[in-house]
Amino acid sequence: MKLKINNYWFILVTQIFLIILSAFVEDHPVIYFVFVFGLIAIYGSLMRAMWGRGLLRFVALAAVSIAVVTRLLWVIPGISEAILDIYFTICVFSYAVYIAIAIVTLLKDVYQKDNVTLDRIIASVCVYLLFGMFFAFIYCGISILDPTAFDFGGNTSQIVEEFRDYIYFSFVTLTTTGFGDMLPMSPITRILSALEAITGSIYLVVMVAGLVGMHVSSTFNRKIKGGK
Repeated sequence: MKLKINNYWFILVTQIFLIILSAFVEDHPVIYFVFVFGLIAIYGSLMRAMWGRGLLRFVALAAVSIAVVTRLLWVIPGISEAILDIYFTICVFSYAVYIAIAIVTLLKDVYQKDNVTLDRIIASVCVYLLFGMFFAFIYCGISILDPTAFDFGGNTSQIVEEFRDYIYFSFVTLTTTGFGDMLPMSPITRILSALEAITGSIYLVVMVAGLVGMHVSSTFNRKIKGGK
């Protein structure tokens, strides 16, 4: 099932809104719930694209269900910090699995035809932003398992629990900006950050080249048909 253009616009605008909102998500409970609602709205829209694909649909539903359930378990009183860390780890990695499936699904929709349309361009941008969200969840999960995986301002023992820090680091890395105020320290985070930077650069090149190539091909085919 292919998403319609209004769904692509909705996903794009919501993603940008959530990236901006992440800067304030830890400051007030209302903002946090708006952030969570935005995530659910994006996942709901993306689920439509996966609905007709059996295995992907099952894995996506399972990942989102696990993420939501583990997130709800946080409100149970009396749970130890160690158990909460386990819930949080499962939650963020489940979201990462879902986003990975969403990226694959949208890429199939973007490149399944030859003509370049506005919704295809918007979908391509959505995929780029989803890459940033995917790596942010991965970094967050790794940081829970290894508190020294990142260096926050020169103090490797400092644990920054705000998800906004990982969103910030992810998009700075994806765009190869590299401010250097937050550094990967463990071997896995260094490899992943390098991989994300490569992914961001290659995707932009491939996306632009692919869209231009499809546009030239469709224009040429229309001229050939018109000449006949």
